[in-house]
Amino acid sequence: MKQIVFSALFLLIFSVAKSQNFKYTRSPVDITNNSDFSTFQLMDSAIQNYHVFFSGENHQFKASNARLELKLLKYLHEKAGVNHLLLEFSFTTGYLLEKYMFENDTLAYAMLKANYHNQYMWMFEHLKEYNATLDSVHKIRVHGIDFEDDMQLAVRTLVMLMPDKEAPDSIGLHIETLRGMNGRYARNTEYNEYEAAELGTGIFGYNYRAGRTISDLLDNYDRQKGVYDAYFGKNAALVSTIMWHMKENLQWREYYTGGNMQERPFRERYMYNNFLKLVEQNPGGKFFGQFGRCHTSLNQTDENCDVTFFNSLAGKINNSPNPYLKGKVFIAAGFYPHAEMNGTSTVSKAGFVSFLNKMEKEAYDTSITLFLVEKDSVHYGDLYKHYNFIFFNNNSLADDRALKVEKGRKKHKGFFGRAADKELFVGLSAQYQLYGVKTTGLKPFFNSYVLPVPVSPLSMTGLSFTVFDDNSGDYFNASYNRMDEVKYATNDTSRFSFNASSFSIKGGADLFNSNPFINVIPCFGLTYTEYRISHTITKTPSLFQPEKTGGEILYKNPALLGDVSLRVSTHFYMIGISAWGGYQFDVSGQKWRRDGSYSTLAPKTSLSGWYAGAGVGLFINN
Repeated sequence: MKQIVFSALFLLIFSVAKSQNFKYTRSPVDITNNSDFSTFQLMDSAIQNYHVFFSGENHQFKASNARLELKLLKYLHEKAGVNHLLLEFSFTTGYLLEKYMFENDTLAYAMLKANYHNQYMWMFEHLKEYNATLDSVHKIRVHGIDFEDDMQLAVRTLVMLMPDKEAPDSIGLHIETLRGMNGRYARNTEYNEYEAAELGTGIFGYNYRAGRTISDLLDNYDRQKGVYDAYFGKNAALVSTIMWHMKENLQWREYYTGGNMQERPFRERYMYNNFLKLVEQNPGGKFFGQFGRCHTSLNQTDENCDVTFFNSLAGKINNSPNPYLKGKVFIAAGFYPHAEMNGTSTVSKAGFVSFLNKMEKEAYDTSITLFLVEKDSVHYGDLYKHYNFIFFNNNSLADDRALKVEKGRKKHKGFFGRAADKELFVGLSAQYQLYGVKTTGLKPFFNSYVLPVPVSPLSMTGLSFTVFDDNSGDYFNASYNRMDEVKYATNDTSRFSFNASSFSIKGGADLFNSNPFINVIPCFGLTYTEYRISHTITKTPSLFQPEKTGGEILYKNPALLGDVSLRVSTHFYMIGISAWGGYQFDVSGQKWRRDGSYSTLAPKTSLSGWYAGAGVGLFINN
């Protein structure tokens, strides 16, 4: 008995000591630069010999999910040979996305943009850019394997595939109906559901229902398939595939709206069978998808994913009898401790909360930390049965919404601390011109008067209006500057005053668009400058000329200048600070005008020269 107690005590002490000395294998994840894969080095050796890769997400965190998905896809493409992206979207979404990516189809792009959140569109656009850098053998193909749940895309795609001719009477009613639905969808992207008024009302207030409309269409298609095939011609096979997916969606929706438990396993089986078709069509392909985490468990989940003994898509693939797939699925799940809706999955609620608390203490001070899941039930529970790695996303929903969709940068904090996409800067500026008008050479022009000092250099102040796109780094500036009037007296009856003003437009792009703290922008533009000298002769009687007539003569030198400059700027919440310097090239005639007419007496005066300036103002962002 003593031996048993001693052994138990020893094991307890050993377990406690081991727990206290345990070190999580982890690394910080940078999602701001989707071309730097050093942040994923922890997975480099682990991903070898797998053919299918999934990451799991909470769909609420759209911005960080999109960044992570794009970066993971590029990483797995380069490190593991992944060449197929799986989408938790419909077949038609994948079809339209391929039309956009590989054919630059503007209608397909417009249809996607009308239907999907800008975070997804950001990822689609960046994937297109990335694919453009790859040769034809290594390009990434895209496949939607989920239901046609966004009915407008299916309907609008069918209309896009229609020939420009009348349909036979046996299908004419339904072809015309599809065109009518397309018209409503094109005007209103909110008609996306299946219930009472999803297609809006008619002139008599009748509610049109997409579900019933599509159900009648599919019945007619089944009865008249040969007629539809002949009508659609070369697109008949594609139309047949879309119709089948629409029919499966209606079946799933019956389960879903009816409260049937078949709803969840039906969906997983549907996606699984679609995936098997892809594997058959693309032998030797490697696949990656970022799906909701409840679709990405290697083994059965408990009731925390809605249905007891729930077999997810990833688990079905990993346990497939196909030797290419069996045991070849790699999972990196996503956990979000600050989510409004966690979807606990695979662990008990109490254990889940305990796990999140431990992870939060061990996570790096970054938005996402990557953890290796080890076979250690004390620290990971039974998670090792379900996942290979975990992405611990420590963002709040507010943090996530502040992560705008820009090209690989974490943005400045702008107005009231929000991250900026397009930044608008309105402010005051001061500019110091290191050149000016040397008036000593203008004696004949001023009727023998000579100004006492050269008017150079100049100091000018004004207003500046700037739009800076943090998404692309593009910069546009318009500014107006004016010099305060300077007056000179040459004698008792003659006065000279000098002033100048300029209007500039400039454009450029940020050299360091990945730097969240400072913008360095080379700029090119045009400046219109006008220098003005006013000569006033006072009306003064004298002994020899009792009535000497006074008056004003105005001399101007208008100039168009080419402008090359470098601008450096930063801002702190609402306050922006900028400094710049450059050179202006006088491309005008360099001639002075006297009272509106060019004068042949004045020498040409070039306004080319260096300048520098600074500004402060208010930043406003969207």
